[in-house]
Amino acid sequence: MSRSALGSALVLIVTVVICFSAGELCFRLIDGYKLTSLSLIPIRQQEAGSTRESDSYAARTRLNPSFHLDWYNTNPRDYDRSNNYPLPRDWIRAVRDYKPQPGERAFIKNELKFLYNYNWLVDACKTDNGTRVIKHYRINPGFVYAFKSPDASTAPQFRLVPRGWNEGEDSYNNFGFRGPDINPAKSSRTIRIAFIGASTTAQGWPFTYPEYAVHFLQLWANAERLNVHFDVINAGRPGLDSLGIAKIMRYEVAPLHPDLVVYDPGANDFNMAAYVKLTNPNQTSSSSHGGALPLQNYSALLGRVYELIFRAQPEGRTPEHTLTFDFKQANPNLNETGLPFRLNEQIVDAKDISEAVRGIDGHLFVTSFIALPYPGLRLDPERDRLIIDFINQQYWPLTFSELRDGFNFQNNVYRELANRDGFNVLDVARYFPQDPNLFSDVFHFRTQSGERLEGWIAAQLLAPYVRREIVRHELPKPAFIPAPGALAWARARPIKFNLACLRP
Repeated sequence: MSRSALGSALVLIVTVVICFSAGELCFRLIDGYKLTSLSLIPIRQQEAGSTRESDSYAARTRLNPSFHLDWYNTNPRDYDRSNNYPLPRDWIRAVRDYKPQPGERAFIKNELKFLYNYNWLVDACKTDNGTRVIKHYRINPGFVYAFKSPDASTAPQFRLVPRGWNEGEDSYNNFGFRGPDINPAKSSRTIRIAFIGASTTAQGWPFTYPEYAVHFLQLWANAERLNVHFDVINAGRPGLDSLGIAKIMRYEVAPLHPDLVVYDPGANDFNMAAYVKLTNPNQTSSSSHGGALPLQNYSALLGRVYELIFRAQPEGRTPEHTLTFDFKQANPNLNETGLPFRLNEQIVDAKDISEAVRGIDGHLFVTSFIALPYPGLRLDPERDRLIIDFINQQYWPLTFSELRDGFNFQNNVYRELANRDGFNVLDVARYFPQDPNLFSDVFHFRTQSGERLEGWIAAQLLAPYVRREIVRHELPKPAFIPAPGALAWARARPIKFNLACLRP
């Protein structure tokens, strides 16, 4: 190649790189992605002024006339989010100096901050199960830190360090929960409410929906002159299934003796695509796809290109398929084996949660499953890009009608279970609007408006029960001081675990 041709090629390459970079920067700004991360991480939009997406819904979901609309845009009192946990120095250095591999997702570095279940790590070395993330740390830094499990279980897989790594949206209190610090000693005028679940319970910045719910309940109690104080435990933890949630309830939440426990089963067991059988197994759709496309998670510009090609399936235009399970059952048989979504296991875990709650003389509420799709939903390719992408990757080729049947089926199972085992259903999904403006994907919210509205609904549904129990002198309960040993886990020294045992 001549020198002039080589020079022209270099100029062309540089021009293409500059144009691509400029386009990438522009679309990241337009589409609301962080500029400081290689992978695409949406910037969580914050509410400002009076333009809040859920304001119009607050009046429509005023379910309790003793709740005042002017409370809706008030916030819980903020709290100290600083660090005070004595982190090992080598752990601090490992996180500070961690070098992600090219194309590595940002959450990988963040999960180096987790305290992993020692039993789970031992099992991971033996079986290689669930090691996708921690294998990133096998060479760099070569270790993680762990906690000693209170029983032989590998669940929950991890804990959050109490007041240890607080930075930005990663903020956890003196027990590694979201929300303000908890005083284990409960006064005779305190009603303690615990919320357990996965990411849909833990999400929200600067406040989660449980914090809003308890805030609204406190305003209501003050207005009604009930002379009680509410405090909140938000033990939601991202990525957990029902077994992990049950273990958190028994060993981390129960020792704090909440009076009410609100359990959100979450979405991590909801794998409906596993029940799809394509009429033509080789059939694909020109307007949808399964799985992530090349560099889809790293380029906003390529995302725009893919958006011209791939669209969420309009209702009724998915490839011909059948479902291998009848999700339209209104009264599911809880004794049936082979229920979808690990529901047989979820039922066992819910029973364990219920027994743990009864063991502390508490009352259990299970929330219904909030999810977006419904028959006839129309998504805007521009506004709802993240929702469309999530549906295409996770649930193709299911129709919105089929997805709604799946959500309803899980809710119906929990309603049957509540009737059988004598706990309560907090039917927030019945009142929460299925408005794409409120959602960032099928289950999670786009802004604080979603958390605020869910808290508003949950508080109104809890208030009649609270009033009734106060009238009966069942709430608040006598003062309680937990045994020190029951809470020692929150300040236990972390255990260093060498990852050389992992398979390469």
